[in-house]
Amino acid sequence: MVTAISYARASSALDAQLLTLAVNGIPGIWHLDADIRSLVDAKVVERHSRQADVLSVFVAPMPPPRDRARCDLPTRSFLASGPWLSSLPADLGDRPDACYQVLRQALSGEIDVPDIRIYNGVDVIKRDIGCPDVEFIIPHRGSSTHLNVCVSGVSAQTIECRASVCLDGDSDWRPVEACPRVRLFKAEDAPVGPYAIRQYLSMTSSANYLAFQDSDDFALPSRLEELLTARLESGADIVGSHELRLDEIEQAVIPVRFPLDVNAALREVAEHPQLFPTTVAVASTVQRMGGFSTIRKFGGDTEYLLRAHFLARIINVDRFVYIRRRREGSLTTAPETALGSPVRVELGRRWRSDFALVKSGQLALEDSSFALRHGPAARITPMGDAS
Repeated sequence: MVTAISYARASSALDAQLLTLAVNGIPGIWHLDADIRSLVDAKVVERHSRQADVLSVFVAPMPPPRDRARCDLPTRSFLASGPWLSSLPADLGDRPDACYQVLRQALSGEIDVPDIRIYNGVDVIKRDIGCPDVEFIIPHRGSSTHLNVCVSGVSAQTIECRASVCLDGDSDWRPVEACPRVRLFKAEDAPVGPYAIRQYLSMTSSANYLAFQDSDDFALPSRLEELLTARLESGADIVGSHELRLDEIEQAVIPVRFPLDVNAALREVAEHPQLFPTTVAVASTVQRMGGFSTIRKFGGDTEYLLRAHFLARIINVDRFVYIRRRREGSLTTAPETALGSPVRVELGRRWRSDFALVKSGQLALEDSSFALRHGPAARITPMGDAS
């Protein structure tokens, strides 16, 4: 199967390169809009020619925003190849949502996740980062299938790491394959919420770096290596990235870009300059800050970022190495806690007001509405290695 989906005309050289997939008997399907065709070079096509299951998603090059997150137009451009395509509907080539359907299937848990890369015209910086000690912190409540996909991304990182997964509810989850690098925990009296779990796991970790992630999202294999390289290049304490949103509500693949200098963005306006689960942080910085407020099951990431502005250097890389799944029923979409809900709007108003006062020296950080506060300590117990 080699199908060009409403294929935007590219150079004859690119046409010829893509046709080599058919010549070599490799199943392939693609859609390439004109604004990304410069990203599809011979190296990209060669990768599809020599590996089994591959998915490349292309995001039109654009400068990042200055002071807050920006949702760009959905991308439709991708190149997929390999036997995994047999799991897709036969009529996919006729559908305008093909990019969404392909990425959704890749992360469905019904198949092994293909080798996913995201290209946005920004080159990867390479340097020797040594052997950093990194621990993923992953609270989980909900779909075991999503958690399996999440852990597969952690296991595929290009640098060695470990992960602590805490189940926040009734679950007998174990990874599909034995994984001695995954430590399992269980929250007693669940649900305690993600921030109580992050607080416990972060404050008790012995790692040098903490990698945060939501359990229904996916980290590209290069995520840790790219973020830690940026950390060493810049000296930053907290490093995040852009977000490629797999939007199951809008049924679209949406690039969400963030400012590169998060501190500078927050000096301008206290909006949304970083997506917390994309970040890797110096563990000692998180612990020196006291970790996370635990008085609510939502909003702790915003409070954490506002506090961190005064205590840490924070940046984002101009790359897409994190795929976020937007779905019904999450803390950001459920009616009572959704973004834009009355309780979130009121909290945001108070936080922005106090943030301005702290910046101007009129209010002490510890007296602000986003100061570190804790509810009753969650009882979190180890369940042993996931082996």
